[in-house]
Amino acid sequence: MTGTLKKHQRINMAYSRFTLIELLIVIAIIAILAGMLLPALKAAREKARTTQCVNNIRQIGSAAYMYLNDYQEYFPPSSPLAAMEPSLKDYTGIDPDKYSASKNYFDHKIWACPNDTYRIEKCKSEGFIAGSYAQNFYMRSNPDAASHGYTRLPRIKSPSKKIYSTDAGYYDGLGSARPWIGVKISSNSYPYKKSGADINAGTFFRHQENTPVLWLSGSVSTNHRSSLTGKQEWVNNVNY
Repeated sequence: MTGTLKKHQRINMAYSRFTLIELLIVIAIIAILAGMLLPALKAAREKARTTQCVNNIRQIGSAAYMYLNDYQEYFPPSSPLAAMEPSLKDYTGIDPDKYSASKNYFDHKIWACPNDTYRIEKCKSEGFIAGSYAQNFYMRSNPDAASHGYTRLPRIKSPSKKIYSTDAGYYDGLGSARPWIGVKISSNSYPYKKSGADINAGTFFRHQENTPVLWLSGSVSTNHRSSLTGKQEWVNNVNY
């Protein structure tokens, strides 16, 4: 009786063990499943980052329009190279002075694009860094410029076809990578450069060749690089 029991135990143990072939099959199945899931997870993560970026620029647009409502439809002022953050701090609730010494770029909150790896890394070593979003050069409303004073919304023809802000490139449009300076979009750097010193100036396409676009009408869209090519009139001569 005891011998028969031991025999059955040996048979059960033999059946309970994986053979090498079975183990390799299991590993291959896991590898196939991982290969199928990883691209989907990567796509989902990128979609979430794009959604966050679009929400950021939508909140910036809301803040700008609250400013317009309070100041007789004049756009927020800024110097030619300064960022938009200081002018809108009362409307975004985000004071640049409070994150000027921070090494964490995401302390910029709505001013930080989650895919802006350039500024994220620069912030760790250089401290104060401008936001991730470029401003229309012609909407900077610079009271110090003799040829360009404050700009009012009613003066702009077809505001739904003219851009106020997009994802910003790395350069300031003057051929220099100065991450603490707010990037401007102009006829010289819009919407992007295919080659040359200013290839990373103006609008940048960080989200699988797409960028969020804040139009002067206040609407927001996501545009592919190809859909903005050759549309300089959307930014230049906004007052005509």
